[in-house]
Amino acid sequence: MFCLDYAVAFVAHYWLASRRSEWLQSHPAFTFSSGAVAGGVAAVVLYPFDIVRMTTVPAGTSHFAFSTMPFMSVYLGLYFLQPREERLRKSLGAKAGWALASTATAAVAELPFDKAKVSISGGSVRSAALATALRVPLGAALLLAYDQILSSAGVGRGFVSGEAKQ
Repeated sequence: MFCLDYAVAFVAHYWLASRRSEWLQSHPAFTFSSGAVAGGVAAVVLYPFDIVRMTTVPAGTSHFAFSTMPFMSVYLGLYFLQPREERLRKSLGAKAGWALASTATAAVAELPFDKAKVSISGGSVRSAALATALRVPLGAALLLAYDQILSSAGVGRGFVSGEAKQ
């Protein structure tokens, strides 16, 4: 996943989460499926611009970013299993631990689907895994920033654009 993938997926996830109750937002079925939908939206929106995949994936195979869906499903799914109020009470260190664990697990889930990364790494899954591991701290930092945005916007308290949800 690249930085624009995160941005588009976060916007899609925000749109989904801001329209759901706090209880539903931390339900496993919602956290993982909304992450998958957000990843799918990012993959579809960015497909025409994914020049790296177009040039690195072997001819005859799809260069669609299928890996974005399992990554975002696990990435957002694990982290947002924690209810909003519980996340707000945690220290930055505890949140960072959750974010690192979510990002690392998502990276492992993504790797088997990321043909472009393996191809860029000279066909070596081991080299691709190392490259993926280097991205984990950045992904965790982005997740913490996104969680702060959600918390500041009141997502999870039943509010969207300042109006009470029914």
